[in-house]
Amino acid sequence: MYGRIVTRFTSKEVLELIFAWVSLSMAFSLSFGAKGLHTFAIALLITGSAFVFHELSHKFIAVRYGREAEFRVWWQGIAVALFMAVLTYILFGPSGVFFFAAPGAVYVAPLVSSWRFAEARLINLKVEGMISVAGPLSNFVMCVLFEPLSRANLFDLSYVFKDVVFINVYLGLFNMLPVGPLDGRKVLAWSRLVWGVVFSAFLALYVLLG
Repeated sequence: MYGRIVTRFTSKEVLELIFAWVSLSMAFSLSFGAKGLHTFAIALLITGSAFVFHELSHKFIAVRYGREAEFRVWWQGIAVALFMAVLTYILFGPSGVFFFAAPGAVYVAPLVSSWRFAEARLINLKVEGMISVAGPLSNFVMCVLFEPLSRANLFDLSYVFKDVVFINVYLGLFNMLPVGPLDGRKVLAWSRLVWGVVFSAFLALYVLLG
């Protein structure tokens, strides 16, 4: 029904997704302290649970609605993220690391329709809003799955599970900000109610975990 072009991953897309994942992991690893490859490997795993699933959720929902979608790295976003992470690490130490978590995004082709402009615009707002909220919702699901594990002390990995919960909350909350290219702007344009509920949920989780 939707065609093969919207379901496949190009080699360029995969490489850019991996590069963005690694870059975000480098920034996040500083919150553990600069302790070498072991720390980076943990950050890579934790960030992957949040960032990769977030972006793939956008793509899969776009495909579900018959839209062409492709992840593209945002080089300026990566540069800003790494700069902010290093700067805050130097100024405040590992516990004060903060960075701009937008190394790339899934770009969705607009709906092509013969309908009147106003009708097509409303359809676009709804579909793009649903595609946009899919990423943060995937982060929320990861929080729900890993929060009990963070309390179970399973194989002495509770600290890893806690960080999985935190990075998912952080990325979900950050991406729900209704500014610039972030998901929150499109979600708010579609439904203030949906945006308010999702943003409030992440904000509450962030406060509780903080």
